[in-house]
Amino acid sequence: MVLKMIPTDTTYLSRRYKNSIPHDVREGMHHIIGILNARKEHVQEVVFLENFSKDLEQSIVHASDIYKGLVVKMKPEFKFEKADIAWLHPNFAQVRAVYPGGEFDELRKKELDLGSSCGTYSVAHEDDIGTLQMTRYTIVDMHIPNVGARIVKDWLRGSTVKEAYEQYLTAPLKGYSNIQECAKAQCNELSEDLNVTEEAIQTWFTNVFHRDSGVIQFSNHSIVENGKGTLIQISPLYGYMMVKERCNVPSDLMSKDDFVNVSELKESQVQRIFSRCHWGESAINSTALRKPIPNWGDFFSGQRYKMEEVHFASSEKVTPLMDPKYLHTMSALSHQIDKGRSAHHYEDKIQVVSSDEMIAKLLAMGKNRILNPDFYNEGHLYLPREWIKELS
Repeated sequence: MVLKMIPTDTTYLSRRYKNSIPHDVREGMHHIIGILNARKEHVQEVVFLENFSKDLEQSIVHASDIYKGLVVKMKPEFKFEKADIAWLHPNFAQVRAVYPGGEFDELRKKELDLGSSCGTYSVAHEDDIGTLQMTRYTIVDMHIPNVGARIVKDWLRGSTVKEAYEQYLTAPLKGYSNIQECAKAQCNELSEDLNVTEEAIQTWFTNVFHRDSGVIQFSNHSIVENGKGTLIQISPLYGYMMVKERCNVPSDLMSKDDFVNVSELKESQVQRIFSRCHWGESAINSTALRKPIPNWGDFFSGQRYKMEEVHFASSEKVTPLMDPKYLHTMSALSHQIDKGRSAHHYEDKIQVVSSDEMIAKLLAMGKNRILNPDFYNEGHLYLPREWIKELS
């Protein structure tokens, strides 16, 4: 008997890796297909995009492997299960909008949640006599804190995709007709904080449902092109690019775990990061310091929106839980940043999670590195009596 397999489209992902998809990426693909396979009769197709990878930050937040950069096309009777958190991304209804003008200022109306940003960008063009001119725009990229994750969690209790799609379109939220309208309104509020006075030129949504030809698709970090171009984020420091390519466009081109090595940058480059990128007191931000995927310019081309000055959401709730090798890469040397940044993230001292696993690794490196000399000497522990009682 021939087993029916879920149709997959790896065209874009194979193009990125020149037809040699790495083992860890294939493992992620197999993980997604494995979750869906029990309901394969209700899955029409899974499309893996150029930006397919594990979402490190969201995986930490939800203590579960969560992936980004794919499109899942389902029949209306497809029923969600708890394991679908791996691809039904919790940053539901992420909105991105570009506005004319604006001036960088403090955010007054709203805090940013992990994965959100708000700032000014510039586009270069030549006037009628060939002089280079710069035009400023404001770009807001955000989701409603906690709301999307809560809605997705409810769907994972057994809703059908048809029920979820209808709720997405019709369930009121905070005085608006649905989550999309609410997200768009909050996006507009953030733009007003940067002194924008006009309506958005264009608005896009990702991590949402779309209905087409009898199926409902979930676009995870993918944008369905609207005929007027799509604004892709190259990376937080590179900015955005307007492209006119195809239907399902990746919402970003950011790498899984390749970060800017701050301590190896020139002083002027470090100063640009810390004077133009704002995310609170920490000197580390795993989102803002992420590099784009290699050779991204080979896949897309279009008008560039280069970063001027941006507010990013803090990543402090996840960075201490990340692999120390990433923290070391992102950490500036103490003389490179001003005293307003947290000393816990200078290269001489970097905050990491105090887990049993981490302590065991440190002990393996040498007990005398971390144990208090009042309690450890020449291979022996000298512990207070009350500690010994607790150990018994």
